Amino acid sequence: AEYAEYLKTFGEIGSKAFSSFDDMVLFEAIRELSILKEAPQIDKALVQQAEEKVLNLQSNISSLSEMAKIRNLHWWTVEYGLIGSINNPKIYGAGLLSSISESVNCLSDKVPKLPYSIDASLVTFDITKEQPQLFVAEDFNHLQSVLNEFSKNMAFKKGGDYSVSLAIEYSNIATCEFDSGVQVSGLFKELIKINNKGVYLKTQGPTALSINNKQLRNHGIEHHIDGFGAPIGDIINVNVNSLRQKLNQEVKLIYDSGIIVQGVLFDLVENENGDIIILSFNSCSVILNQDGLNQKKMILFDPSWGVYDLVLGTRIISAYPNAADMSSFPVEKIYFKSQTIQPKFTKSEQKLHELYSRIRHMRETNINSDDLLLIINKLINEHQDDWLLALEICELAKNKYNSIYNLAYNHLMNIKKSNSKYEKLIFDGLNLLS
Repeated sequence: AEYAEYLKTFGEIGSKAFSSFDDMVLFEAIRELSILKEAPQIDKALVQQAEEKVLNLQSNISSLSEMAKIRNLHWWTVEYGLIGSINNPKIYGAGLLSSISESVNCLSDKVPKLPYSIDASLVTFDITKEQPQLFVAEDFNHLQSVLNEFSKNMAFKKGGDYSVSLAIEYSNIATCEFDSGVQVSGLFKELIKINNKGVYLKTQGPTALSINNKQLRNHGIEHHIDGFGAPIGDIINVNVNSLRQKLNQEVKLIYDSGIIVQGVLFDLVENENGDIIILSFNSCSVILNQDGLNQKKMILFDPSWGVYDLVLGTRIISAYPNAADMSSFPVEKIYFKSQTIQPKFTKSEQKLHELYSRIRHMRETNINSDDLLLIINKLINEHQDDWLLALEICELAKNKYNSIYNLAYNHLMNIKKSNSKYEKLIFDGLNLLS
């Protein structure tokens, strides 16, 4: 149950991690390498080129994004994790469990074992080789505590100018959330600062406003098609709640940053608690007095631009990739440069697959000794090098049909003699049956 909860939390936190352009390039390269390695009859030179490309990309990444760090944590836990004591760990990582040789080697003294901690987020990996070291968690609750510790420094929990800067660097649709609960989703382009503190947030192009991950009525991308801007800070000259009595009147709001919003207030939006979260103005100007006595002004919104919707909020408490309400923006199909290579099987391979299918059917229904005998004879006569199906037949026939078991066993021994690389696989498989 603790591990299931860890996987759930990992998915939730991982979906909030900002990636970089380098991450996407590396992802494409790893995808291409995986496709080539899984496809049959591929030129080894192509695989080697793909491996070198991945290694070069990994070595040239100067700094790790949130996504890269959390990907490292995933690798050293879900994929290649050990658990228990340093001197006597157990395997739980799927990558280790799926590799016969590595699951043996990882428990030997050849592979250093390190206590699992947040430092694992900085340790990159090479998918083309067995891992040079592994991390051992004390228990599954230990995994959860490290993940929670890591997430405290992510933009979606840290907030502030740091989180906005990651949203800008992301260069894709992202969300910045104000302490009022309003979520601004769009392509973030600029954070205007005064005295090194962010005071005005700007998006470019279609933008949507939401609260509790639900888009607000009349605040979708069709209403904010040319970008959006919002001050960050305290209004110092009026009590916001008093503005309910100011509808259809000219209102002037002064922020502690020097930003001035002035226009005719004609509408407002409240949250479920009755707090005002958005004010809408006609004939509105938004300016920033930058230099005190010199009164140098920056125009942030001009009355000729139309309606100005002012999101209220003193600070940004969170930022993360994608829209708050996923329905706010049209779904874009992702096109990968590398495409899966569909194998072309020979008639002999297709016949072998049919034999595997028949054994699978027997597992799910009833074992028929006549069919089992027919299959092992076909295997011996037509597919002399296939060891795995013979091992499956040994499993189904053991202590039930001795003659069939002996036939399959002797076939395995003949394969072992003619091809030593299968020896360990065959004996490990037979040991599982004992």
